Amino acid sequence: MPIEKIKKQKTRTCRAPFVVLFSLVTVPQVFASEVNVTSSITADAIYRETEDREVSSDETVGQVSPTFAISYQSARINASINARATYLERDNSEALNTQRNTFGSYNYNSRAEIVENLLYLSLDGGFTYRDGNALNFLTSDFINNSDSLVKTRTNSVSASIQTPRNRNFIANGVARYSLTETDQSEQGTDKLEDKNYSLSGNAQSTSTAYGFIWNVSGSYIETERGERSQSDFMTRNYVANAEFNVIHDFGVFLTTLHDAYQYESESNGVTTQEFYSFGAGLTYRQDNQRFLRVAINKQINPDIDVELADDEDINEDDYFVSGELRWALSPRSNVSANYTRRSTGKTGQFALNYNTRRLRARINYSDSVTSYSRLISSPESLGIFVCQQGSSDISSCFQPASLDYDLKAGEQFVDFLAPNYEISDAVINRESLIAQVGLQGRITNLSFNTRYSLDSSVDTGRQTRTMAYGTTLSHSLGVRTKLNLSLNYAKVENNVANTADLDGESENINGSIAFQHTFRSPLTANFGFYYIERDNNILVEEAIGLKERRVQLSFTYSFRNRNGARNANRRNNN
Repeated sequence: MPIEKIKKQKTRTCRAPFVVLFSLVTVPQVFASEVNVTSSITADAIYRETEDREVSSDETVGQVSPTFAISYQSARINASINARATYLERDNSEALNTQRNTFGSYNYNSRAEIVENLLYLSLDGGFTYRDGNALNFLTSDFINNSDSLVKTRTNSVSASIQTPRNRNFIANGVARYSLTETDQSEQGTDKLEDKNYSLSGNAQSTSTAYGFIWNVSGSYIETERGERSQSDFMTRNYVANAEFNVIHDFGVFLTTLHDAYQYESESNGVTTQEFYSFGAGLTYRQDNQRFLRVAINKQINPDIDVELADDEDINEDDYFVSGELRWALSPRSNVSANYTRRSTGKTGQFALNYNTRRLRARINYSDSVTSYSRLISSPESLGIFVCQQGSSDISSCFQPASLDYDLKAGEQFVDFLAPNYEISDAVINRESLIAQVGLQGRITNLSFNTRYSLDSSVDTGRQTRTMAYGTTLSHSLGVRTKLNLSLNYAKVENNVANTADLDGESENINGSIAFQHTFRSPLTANFGFYYIERDNNILVEEAIGLKERRVQLSFTYSFRNRNGARNANRRNNN
């Protein structure tokens, strides 16, 4: 009986966003010009050769993928839904019968302005497949290694307050609820059913006319980790600063910081790590976009668990130095950084945003105590290219001119090198470095991507390190013909800190070269060569060597939208 109740609750949770979104897009006919409906169908013929477990095989695959998207945009509402289905038929040299599989995915998002220039309501989520084994990064899809794919559902609702920026005082706040659910894969990955509740906000004065400026920020996140976990997982932090101008651009400031997290495990019971500090220092400020702060801080509670921190002297040295930098290099470029101490020990953040008319670069480093369900619900993204929802074709994407571009209905930021997330209930300390460079030219779009992440389990010490590099290019060979290139490489190290009998690493490659030709507006053809390689150094059933070569021919037909125009790819001018 309790299981039936849980299933009913899940159904209501998943359906609620669609009811809201359906009501947004089914507007009166007078607003029909603001509704955009697009659809297409793609047919693929694929021949592939594989070397798996030192056994060679080949097969032919037929694939059909219809897609559907609807978006609505008005002065106060943006909403969109995108859905895709994939049907596969495969004949190979080992199977006695034809194998048939069907996969589906969707995503939705909406944003409504409830109170003008103040209160906003957002809904977003989706259903997709992801590989829960970090060693398979870049090498799993519907055709290859599909039995390791895990059904993943995310749904979230948030309310945010944003005051106008042209005031002497500004404040922002977000209250968010999200649900992350995954099934268990055939290879036995964990099953997630996590609910995340979060509150975050910041407030600051912006006028330096009176020689005094202040700012506060904080967040509280609680995760209910399903029935298989021992307890909830909580993180909280706040920072407050008060600054006084002394002479010219120089001044003094006071600062205080609190950082904490709590979780429960079978081996250690309830674990709580808390950190408090206060300090004073000097500041150099030209304006709110150009300043530097340096402070000497005192740790108030010298009883941090050293085994849970990466700083062995965290309890020996009560005093530490912190710094903060924010500097606008130009109206469209800036750099920011901070260095301090928290409950995990020494910590820092760094961000660089560089933007010209055709070139954009972003670098971001951060570390935090989090969980995979939180990361899946809110993926790390830098937002170099903007594409239509459901599309990852760089030739149809563009780079927005502003650093704080607001997405329109049916748009999304796309990372051409995705993060590597496991399917696990573990509480982790995640260090993440992302670097992206994008070039948008008249006939060429180019993206360089680098990702580094180190996920350390707070409870067991188990670690997963991922180093990934990738490039994606689209070059126009003529009015209707394009050359598309993609090459991604990743090295994944698993269990590098503990349980030596399970240590292992995997070097993975995913590359492709394809030619795309548009015969006329609704019909497009693609012909390409694809290569996948996974090289593992451990002998377990789910982590084995693989080499695969594919030749693929596909045709895509785009149908008319409700206004009668072909929904061919259009590049936005921003």
